[in-house]
Amino acid sequence: MKKCSSCNIEFNIKGNTCPLCQNKLTGENTNLTFPNNTWYESKKLTLKIILFISLVTLLISGFFELLINNKILVTFYIALGLLTNYIIVTFIFNNYKNVLKLFGKYGLLVIILLLIWFLVTKSYILTNYIIPSICLLELLFNIIIGLILRKNYILNYTSIILINTLLLLLPIILVITHQTTNNILSYISTLLGIIVLLALLIFFSTELKEEIEKIFKI
Repeated sequence: MKKCSSCNIEFNIKGNTCPLCQNKLTGENTNLTFPNNTWYESKKLTLKIILFISLVTLLISGFFELLINNKILVTFYIALGLLTNYIIVTFIFNNYKNVLKLFGKYGLLVIILLLIWFLVTKSYILTNYIIPSICLLELLFNIIIGLILRKNYILNYTSIILINTLLLLLPIILVITHQTTNNILSYISTLLGIIVLLALLIFFSTELKEEIEKIFKI
């Protein structure tokens, strides 16, 4: 079996690079007859996670909107947004190798576009519900990937986790600057962001320090 020293995962593939992080693999394969397409499996797993998160989001959104307003108008727009997002992500995945780094950057890009959209439209639906929801979805994605890759995800993708954690604090900034009218999701996002940040500072302070030094070239 070939092994990636960065991800600490073994692969039984023909290639010499890790399908997750693209680092060089070491070792030799054993009994390689019909190897699995590990990159394809990794991409397929990520798309399944995104699909699962999208469906859960729609169920929760529809439930609360029916409970509060007895209609699903907002949920309909969320469904269109999630469908568009899924199509775009699927297209990008076919032209991008490192799925995890892509998703971290893509989440940040979506938040920036939503903020620009809010500045143009002044629609409080964006700041009340959609932006905090996207932040929470990023957290959920990180949790699922963390459960799959365990400590290797923390060690090798610290910058992505840090960015997504700081994104969870963005909704409270919108609250403080009076850009929201309903703050429940913003408070939940901020609370979870603080909890995750504390966990990183306490359990992965060395990795976090190294990543910050790398980002700011200290």
